[in-house]
Amino acid sequence: MAARGGVRTNPPDCATRHALSCDRGGSRMTRVVAISGPPGAGKTALARRLAETAGATLLSFDDFETMTDLGPAAIEDWLDRGAPLDELASAPFAAAVGRARGRLVLDMPLGRADPLVGDRIDCAVWLDCPPDLALARKVAQFARDAATQPAPGFAPWLAAYLQNYERIVRPCIDMLCEKSRNTADIILDTSGSEVTSHERLTTALKIRKFL
Repeated sequence: MAARGGVRTNPPDCATRHALSCDRGGSRMTRVVAISGPPGAGKTALARRLAETAGATLLSFDDFETMTDLGPAAIEDWLDRGAPLDELASAPFAAAVGRARGRLVLDMPLGRADPLVGDRIDCAVWLDCPPDLALARKVAQFARDAATQPAPGFAPWLAAYLQNYERIVRPCIDMLCEKSRNTADIILDTSGSEVTSHERLTTALKIRKFL
């Protein structure tokens, strides 16, 4: 795996374990890119920018998932049972991916580890971000959302999130890192600015003929 400027990537010829689409000339090209990473790493913003740059369809797993609706106790039980991925996977999300045409950017937690979508991904990207920075970014996002869309009980909700961080959120992040990072083609350091991360990612994806 080569490393340059905050990006670690497998050369295209080394990614033969995953089938890539081909253009008319038979050259390798990437059609489906999945962006994964811990909360606060910047995957949603980066996926949105990449889709705009590539003229691609953007699908977000968060628009389909139901796991977080179950509450902390159910998620903790899921972790205690070994975090079976088939319970996290979303059939509606997989169906939307199957219906999509043309280039596609997926904002999703599991990347190739997703049991319903993984085999459709041509290039899996994992975003690396220091845990303290990722948490700070996520809390700042929550605060901005609360300021623009005031909701009662925000302070108690944030306190509960932080109290559950060590017990639930961090184990979920560790699981995602184990499952998703280890199967990624590109590992991108997102500790810098969003603009820098986007530039590094687009440079890596040009090699894979996504741009």
